[in-house]
Amino acid sequence: MNEGILRNFTWPLLITIVVAIGAFSGAFDSEAEEAVETALKRSLVTFGIARSLNAVISVAQGTEVSVTPLGMGLTLAPGEVLDPLNDLVERFSGFMLVSSVALGTQRVLIEISSWLPYSIFLVALGFSSLVLRSFGAQSISEWRHYLWRGFVVLAMVRFVVPIAVVGSEWMYSSFLEAQHVEAEQGISEASSRVRTINAERGAEIPEESVQGSWEKLKEWAAGVKIKAASAVQLERYSEAMKETAKDTVELIVVFFLSTFIFPIAIAIALWRLAKWALARPTIKDND
Repeated sequence: MNEGILRNFTWPLLITIVVAIGAFSGAFDSEAEEAVETALKRSLVTFGIARSLNAVISVAQGTEVSVTPLGMGLTLAPGEVLDPLNDLVERFSGFMLVSSVALGTQRVLIEISSWLPYSIFLVALGFSSLVLRSFGAQSISEWRHYLWRGFVVLAMVRFVVPIAVVGSEWMYSSFLEAQHVEAEQGISEASSRVRTINAERGAEIPEESVQGSWEKLKEWAAGVKIKAASAVQLERYSEAMKETAKDTVELIVVFFLSTFIFPIAIAIALWRLAKWALARPTIKDND
């Protein structure tokens, strides 16, 4: 009898109280909002770095080299060699935009789940299930069952996003931050070096293009007449960007894990925990 009371009333009561405290205190919400804001700022900064690198590579692709083998003039366009890297950086900037949108969506979900009427309804549902548990009539057993299941599911919706965001940020700080900082610094330095080479060649991006739309900037980069570069300058381009592809891939891995994989894994773990709780015989009547 004591075991049945513990299983059918005491544990559900404790769970409901914990959920009520968590829902109304907003402890998870404030920490989750701070975590998602930090992650969103980090994502937008990296997105800006990617777009900047894309711009300077587009300028460098206008490179032409004049050589005179055996006294014959010849013009080459080795800037096309940069196409694969530029394509990778463009895809990376697109991925960072998606990552930023995902983080912005998580922030909105946190705001929705922390809505006060939702928390009130959630807690009321939990205590309603507890009230029905105090009655032993078989006729209300099914109602009690569905009320408790609804309470657990809504509690998952209430806390899964904040917990996933906080857990993801903790995992980022513990395992990915050093890799992210190093790779981002490498890309920033490469962009700066390429911009310096472009400036030396008179291929600076005009201020109005920087302030204008991205399409105008691309049109300028495609149509600008850039002073011919020497083979030495081409070697400098190659040296400046030799680690860029690796750094770009590392950043994709960092944001893929921290923005998508970690939150999804935490959410799945929480959902399996909820299914385990629902599968326990907490709604059965005592004989």
